Amino acid sequence: MSPFWHPRGMVIWNELEDLRRRENLGRGYVEVKTPLLYDVDTYITSGHYDNYRENIFFVTSKEDDARQFALKPMNCPGHMLLFGSQLRSYRDLPLRYAESSTLHRDELAGALHGLLRVRHITQDDAHIFVAPEQIEQEIFACLDFAKTLYELFGLEARFELSTPGPTTRSARTRSGTSRKGHSGRP
Repeated sequence: MSPFWHPRGMVIWNELEDLRRRENLGRGYVEVKTPLLYDVDTYITSGHYDNYRENIFFVTSKEDDARQFALKPMNCPGHMLLFGSQLRSYRDLPLRYAESSTLHRDELAGALHGLLRVRHITQDDAHIFVAPEQIEQEIFACLDFAKTLYELFGLEARFELSTPGPTTRSARTRSGTSRKGHSGRP
């Protein structure tokens, strides 16, 4: 269900966390931490409840049976709340939040990329808030970041961009190409 990390495993974990922090910092990400437990209304407001409720662990308060909470299955609502917690100027953008967070999901076996039943995962996640004119640059920066991380571990990155069409979805694929070699929009 959830892993136990022994001392030698924690050495590897901490090295990976140090790498994650260094790489994020070097690319202008700021590290944030959001709560593990939210009122269910948070997920209803964000739109995640309707799409993910079957994979959410729910918790009922001992003090108020009518109030329901949920263990965090994703970081999106928390990052949106954090961003919206104060007035922002376009001069603050792009704002890149990064969080390595424990997430809990009540998923069926094999639901997460063919893994065994996953209940507890740690996700290195980010949300980037941008002005419209910054979107393309940020997308390519994210792809370059992913490519760099894959290459550190001897892997080849493959990217797909899917956009909804009038009635179908279309996709374009780029394999590990950096922005320097790009001519035109994805």
